Amino acid sequence: MATNMGAGILGVPYAIYHMGLPLGTAMIIFIAAFTQASIVLMLKTAQLAPCKPKSVYEIAYLLYGRTSIFFLCIIMLISGLGAIALFYRMIGDTFSTVLKDGLMGPNHGQDGSVGEEGAEGHPWWVTAIVHEKTLIVLAGLLQTPVIFKRQLEEMKVISYSFAIIALVFTFLLIGELYRRRDYVSEHIDWDDLKRAKLDAGFVTSLNILILSFSMHWIILPTYSELENRTVARFVKAVRIELSIFTIVFLTIGYSAAILFGSKINSLLLLSLAELDGLTSIFCRIMFVVLLMFHIPYYFYMEKEFCLVLYDEVYNRSMSTRLEQKLQSAAVARGQ
Repeated sequence: MATNMGAGILGVPYAIYHMGLPLGTAMIIFIAAFTQASIVLMLKTAQLAPCKPKSVYEIAYLLYGRTSIFFLCIIMLISGLGAIALFYRMIGDTFSTVLKDGLMGPNHGQDGSVGEEGAEGHPWWVTAIVHEKTLIVLAGLLQTPVIFKRQLEEMKVISYSFAIIALVFTFLLIGELYRRRDYVSEHIDWDDLKRAKLDAGFVTSLNILILSFSMHWIILPTYSELENRTVARFVKAVRIELSIFTIVFLTIGYSAAILFGSKINSLLLLSLAELDGLTSIFCRIMFVVLLMFHIPYYFYMEKEFCLVLYDEVYNRSMSTRLEQKLQSAAVARGQ
């Protein structure tokens, strides 16, 4: 919940603005309901299956055969790599704005060129330090020792912190909108906010909303770890989670769309960088720190997909084990 909400609120405002407030609202509610229905379907499928699958790969095998394991792993592998690249880009772009504010001042240049005097007359080494690519490489180097560990425990305090920061961020953005209410009331264009912009940004917006509710790969492993697990109890928890998602996304989306209008960036933190005050600095720094803690889990997910592919190619462990379970279940039914 923390990861999806934290990543979602950074892109959902852009999506709501480009889709228009009415259509954007309807799409968020529809995707939330569709996610709920698909999770229920997944859990009931696992419950009815004779071999009691504990992962999405196993359900895929039962429905479509061994080829589906490769197909599913490759899709999730590509999707995960895209998410990692997106998170690193968020870190680089956002922390770059913080350093530029500190080292170059609020009116710094935005180009990343490194000349003899650098951008806006600053030394070349200052421009190099605040460059987005430099910070992305630095973030990757800092995470290398953690990424290559064989095992990584869940740091619950980080997950809870991410959820709390996301909620605090919601209230801070509402406060910022209230503080600038006079400026907003003079410049707001309701016709523009309601209109769907049918351009490349519309497709990007749809992808943002789908990614924000993308949690299916973790459902069965999470369900399997519950002590007193029942489908009804888990579905209730998912329903509460998706309700929180929807409320937070709509609140953040409406507030940011009204506050920034046509100037809104696909990464909300970059739009916040244009505002002055401690609220902007606090939100940018905290999201960078928390994203740094969450990225390693995506690398472990990617390693899992690679290991499943490797094992299935050379050992066929998963398909063999599932086939044996199916045969045992068939024999038991015959008896």
